[in-house]
Amino acid sequence: MDSVEMIWVQVCYFVEFKKTEESKWTWDYIGNGEENVDILYVPSSISYIELYNKVQELVNVDSKLYEIEMMSLNPGMSKFSVPPQRINSDMKVKWFLSICKKHPLCVTISTKVTGECDSVREFERDCGVETNGEVEKGDVSHQNEVELYDGDHGNDNVEEGNSVDWDNLHIIQGSSEQQDFEDKSPPRNENNVDFSMEEDIIGTSTQVLCSIPYRSSVRIPENEDVHDDELFPTKSALISKLQLLAVKYQFEFKVKKSNKSVYTVVCVEKICNWRLRATSIAESEIFQIRKYSSHHICSMSVRRRDNRHATYSVIGKHVAPKYHDANIVYRPRNIINDVRREFGITIKYHKAYMAKEFAYKEVRGSPDDSYAKLPMYCHILEKNNPGTLTFIETDNDGHFMYFFMALGPSIRGFLSSIRRVICVDGTFLKSKYRGTLLVATCQDANRQIYPLAWGIVDSENNDSWTWFFQKLRQITDDTDELVFISDRATSISNGFNSVYLNAHHGHCIWHLQTNLKSKFPRIDIVPLFRATAQAYSLAKFEINMQALCSLHEKIREYLEEEVGVEYWSRAHFNGIRYNTMTTNNAESLNSLLRSAREFPILALIEYIREKMQSWFHDRRIDAEKCTSYLTPPMEEKMYDRYNESKGFEVKALSPDEMQVSDKMESFIVNLERGTCTCKEFDLDQFPCAHAIAVVRDVGDNCYRFCSPFYSTSYWKQAYSEYIYPLSNEVDWEIPDSVRSRKVIRPLTRRGSGRPPKKRKQSTGEVCKSRKCSRCLKTGHNRITCTDRAPLSERHE
Repeated sequence: MDSVEMIWVQVCYFVEFKKTEESKWTWDYIGNGEENVDILYVPSSISYIELYNKVQELVNVDSKLYEIEMMSLNPGMSKFSVPPQRINSDMKVKWFLSICKKHPLCVTISTKVTGECDSVREFERDCGVETNGEVEKGDVSHQNEVELYDGDHGNDNVEEGNSVDWDNLHIIQGSSEQQDFEDKSPPRNENNVDFSMEEDIIGTSTQVLCSIPYRSSVRIPENEDVHDDELFPTKSALISKLQLLAVKYQFEFKVKKSNKSVYTVVCVEKICNWRLRATSIAESEIFQIRKYSSHHICSMSVRRRDNRHATYSVIGKHVAPKYHDANIVYRPRNIINDVRREFGITIKYHKAYMAKEFAYKEVRGSPDDSYAKLPMYCHILEKNNPGTLTFIETDNDGHFMYFFMALGPSIRGFLSSIRRVICVDGTFLKSKYRGTLLVATCQDANRQIYPLAWGIVDSENNDSWTWFFQKLRQITDDTDELVFISDRATSISNGFNSVYLNAHHGHCIWHLQTNLKSKFPRIDIVPLFRATAQAYSLAKFEINMQALCSLHEKIREYLEEEVGVEYWSRAHFNGIRYNTMTTNNAESLNSLLRSAREFPILALIEYIREKMQSWFHDRRIDAEKCTSYLTPPMEEKMYDRYNESKGFEVKALSPDEMQVSDKMESFIVNLERGTCTCKEFDLDQFPCAHAIAVVRDVGDNCYRFCSPFYSTSYWKQAYSEYIYPLSNEVDWEIPDSVRSRKVIRPLTRRGSGRPPKKRKQSTGEVCKSRKCSRCLKTGHNRITCTDRAPLSERHE
């Protein structure tokens, strides 16, 4: 099969033909011709309909409003006055393709019977535009055609005696300056001709030449565009919507009139029909679109890479949804790439950074406003979730110092269903005013994290931890059953000792093993230390401790004297810490909030509340599905220990005690007291393999000897309540006593609590010696030594 021959055709559109003084036909562009040339690649066998459709797609005008006509100059026009040839059939298309290498395809465009000219005139009259569109006097060219301009023609009127051929009236719109949108009545000429007759004039004309000097390049989908009578809550909301449309569809507009009650804009292209007028409703801030002409006939030249409406605030509002998810990382470089890909606009890094900050503020709120709204937020939080405790501590001037929050459902769940072991820890905040987030967390029956209380303070110091423990003391009782686990921070120990007298305090073995590894760098030191710390009985502790201390002679001195064995050894610990040997629960929460720690304080607290709401909901559903007596991980542990107990030999010692032998070892179990000489039964409150062997021997139920804190019923009870969200801020009912409370941002940015390092300026000759006595004594860097003594006297 033969291949089809393809031909390149040059297309010049928005063309008009005219005769010169020498009676020769020629053609020229209407308006700016730089944008009105293009090329088509068509087969030599193309039909008229196919060529017409390609040209219509190329010119990109609305076929309902405009009519396209294709023409070409005849090759014999140079010698004879031959008019241009209309191309309106397949035969003429073949003729044109035979001469297209020397002559372009000229496209003229004219409007159909009514169209946009009519709608624009009506728009201007309804908006009160002062239209100086009177018929000019004097010369009437082009077969008595009269041009009506929108420009500044003063009060030129049709003089008496000048006849006007109304049947051939042509309206060339947009060839002069646009009119100001004023609330004035349409003008009348001296002969009292009402220019509202233009509608009748246009309607009766067979063809109205509405001059279109540019290609229509802007098309806004109807579902995204604004429309007549649409309401906006504020004027700024309307402006934001228009600016986003301008950026997204690459056109520009300018403001013709703007005040508290009126907002009128037009396209920057003088010939373009696009314009909008909105007014406020009564005395409210609501704006309503009164008139809107949505059709654009803008040139492609209005599409610039630096759209004037692409401000950082417009871009920020567009990308704001990206920041709703705290786990998504969306940097300024991502904004630059997305704006270029979506809008075809190139922005600089500084604008992208400002857009990020603006979007962040739109989604998360202002850091300063967060502190001001904190009392009102706490009031609504306590109202929607009864039993919730919140405290805000400020100085005498109202500057923020400390914050504490414990949700009511979480408090009641802890008191009824959670083991009395609390992990506390602190982590840095990365928001504008920094600070430290304190957390108190537990472990539920399913061995999942159970957040109990939260605090925000300036830094981890004695005062802040003491204040936090004082508020936590209102939730927990100071009893012998209560245990706190933390790292070895001195401020935590001081705060705990000043508030709790009967509770027990233990250290996290993970932090301790890190310190131990740095002091005594040995590969095998970590497993030996963990085995020693996790040993249940004193006998196993001593065996492992001797092996550990054999690695280095000073290990025992460090662990027993400097740290204290009662803080990290399970066998020596005074209370019952169950399986909680580290602060991993608190560390996991800090890791979960890694991105949220950049939020302003109010957004951070709300993020925590939302996360707890989600956890309570999901875990309540999981607990309801569980049908076993114990939770799934504890049920699996019971199964493993049951299998382990199969080979044990059980002998009776007394009515309450049994001897259980396992090859080389033997243990004594007392079921009624819940004890075993291996100490696992005692310290975990969960039957060890030896106790299960006794239970099997006596024919009892293993579950009867498990702590209820491991049961499914306690798991359900811990999450039985709901955590409710806050209503919209506009619906908050705040009493005057709460609204009047003043909370101001912290005085300074506070981070670790350490004072900033002060730089010392050198006042003498720079010391270049590594043995300067002043540097060695004071710890100064040798480059910043300020000793005024001569170099010979400074050095040792």
